[in-house]
Amino acid sequence: MTGAAPTNPQSDASAAGGADDRTQVISEAQALSMPHLPAAPRERPQTAPRSEPPAAAAAVAGLSPGTVINNNYRIQAALKSGGMGEVYRGIEIGTEDPVAIKAIRPELISDGQAGDMFRREARTLRLLTDDAIVRYYNYVHDRDLDRYFLVMEFIGGIPLSDRLRQYGPLPAETGKVLLQRLAKGLAKAHSKGVVHRDLSPDNVMLPDGIVSEARLIDFGIARAQTIPEGAAAGKFAGKFKYVAPEQLGHFGGSTGPATDIYGLALLTAAALLGKPLDMGSSIPEAVQARREVPDLSALPEAFQPLLARMLEPDPVRRPATMLDVLQLLDGLDAKQGLSARLPERAPQPVPGLQVSAAGMALPPQAAIPDLQVPASAGSRGRPPPFAPAVHVPPEPAPPEKPGAGRKAAVFGTLLLFALAGAAGWHAWRTGLLQTGSAAQASGGGQPGAQPAAPGIPPPSPVTREGFLAAFDAGACSFATRIAAGPSAGMVETHSADGSGFDGLPAAFEDRFGTRPALLQRAITPEQCAAADLARALQGRHPDPVQLSLSADQAVSGEAVQAGIRVPPGQSLWVVLISDQGKVYNLSSRLAPGHGANRHLEFALALAPEAKAAPQLVLAVASDTPLVRAATAPDGKKAAELLPQLLEEIRSDRVQASAALSYVLLTAPAAASHSDPGTLAPSLGD
Repeated sequence: MTGAAPTNPQSDASAAGGADDRTQVISEAQALSMPHLPAAPRERPQTAPRSEPPAAAAAVAGLSPGTVINNNYRIQAALKSGGMGEVYRGIEIGTEDPVAIKAIRPELISDGQAGDMFRREARTLRLLTDDAIVRYYNYVHDRDLDRYFLVMEFIGGIPLSDRLRQYGPLPAETGKVLLQRLAKGLAKAHSKGVVHRDLSPDNVMLPDGIVSEARLIDFGIARAQTIPEGAAAGKFAGKFKYVAPEQLGHFGGSTGPATDIYGLALLTAAALLGKPLDMGSSIPEAVQARREVPDLSALPEAFQPLLARMLEPDPVRRPATMLDVLQLLDGLDAKQGLSARLPERAPQPVPGLQVSAAGMALPPQAAIPDLQVPASAGSRGRPPPFAPAVHVPPEPAPPEKPGAGRKAAVFGTLLLFALAGAAGWHAWRTGLLQTGSAAQASGGGQPGAQPAAPGIPPPSPVTREGFLAAFDAGACSFATRIAAGPSAGMVETHSADGSGFDGLPAAFEDRFGTRPALLQRAITPEQCAAADLARALQGRHPDPVQLSLSADQAVSGEAVQAGIRVPPGQSLWVVLISDQGKVYNLSSRLAPGHGANRHLEFALALAPEAKAAPQLVLAVASDTPLVRAATAPDGKKAAELLPQLLEEIRSDRVQASAALSYVLLTAPAAASHSDPGTLAPSLGD
């Protein structure tokens, strides 16, 4: 680590930024009463880097060059004075190694809030060890000076903000390197329970100006799960141009890893543009600017889809973790476009869903048109906490779909770029990638007649699920064995016309020695794509996803609980498919947890005077997240979306499995008269 820092090393605030660029900690009442602050100057005159800040700067703080701290460290020069702290360059006396020394500004020494934040920064840095994070050395109290000091690694270089000011935007490839480097460091911090909350170009140091060695600094307002927040708890903290909506009190005001995902996206956008996005210079302006995904059309196209996802106002719609961001980055070609699958997100809550048993209420949502009268389609309510759901036993997996032209995932994602802009992912709903109708089942009249699709292995010939996948019941059909519960051992069949399964009990008995009863589920033609997808993936994975519902019939407004067993290390996508064949994402309702067993709870409201309607819940597990799943808007037709999803699985050779469950939604008066399924006797032909 060599050289003196030119202009702004390890600083608390941008040298060129106005007050709006400083990290601020203020109460909500103060924030809302603040006048709109002037924007920072767009550019600063080019100046040659200074090798040493003037010694007078240190004298202002009473810590002049030569000051000895705790008999261990000697100040050499003042580097920067920010909103709450001062940073000095010094040496460790015994070794003469360079160090950075941070102190609270003299006028804030008696401020309990500033003291709390300073101690928390020291304790937070002690938790972290990563190449992309400034290294912590010591936290000392000098009795003679009666001041506390935080001693850190000295980084000889410049802040990213100065790099952008002097040389302009980063090239796209360099921007990817920066994003990847910082995301890895933040992933490590998040794994330790630490959230930075103050990401900006000022707080990224470039050793010797090298972007690939970037380091995060200034964890002064970081939040650590194991460290109390102290006096600053509940107050706005951060820079107006880089904070997330939840830091301004939206979506419950709870900060977490998603907060850094939003901040990192704004930081990356600033690096690629050479200036920050227009996100406001005061809290009222910042709030307004965060009501939707900002305009990203000036950014390189390859980055627009990812940054749009990271900049979703609702935290649950952003990538779930920094590891998801990194997974996508692995396939981002800064020159050509995005060629990797997107990480699964917790998407838009199912409109019209109502929480029931736990007594929780959702904010207004856009309604599911076929279930109830539409409400505001623009609502972006956040799902509530999750009530405990029933622990469910295992159930089978899914089907095989031939037909449909191969559409390369790379081509699909390149089209995604063309659609991305100020509206981010939302233009995807136009359905530019046509794949035709849902796949037609193929094969003869006996098991084994279906050919294996490229990239999808044939169903196992020795398992019951493999047998059911290969049994030819015609198009729009799916049969699965019920593994547990009152109907264990029965075969549940799904079809639109009820035909095609007459010979199944006898064929099953010939193969396995037992004749099952059939539980027949009548689905609508619009739901056929779900049956086709489930069958296309059925019996092919040694450890498939399993799905069970708490009931196969639900009165309008009544809670339905789902239990899902997810294979280790796999991504999960859960959706509702209405009787009109519209797909609505349930993934955001998954209760918190990371084990194999996941749970969710939902309720549906049937429109007044509507007839009983079959609803399907589809779960898809895959060894890598899927683009079509991550980008699908609520209300998209299953006949369009699910063949696209299957084509992606085929062409990219994704290891995937699916499970399908049925629930009949009834009006209260009709509940006692509805038949959720028809029991077919296990008699021979």
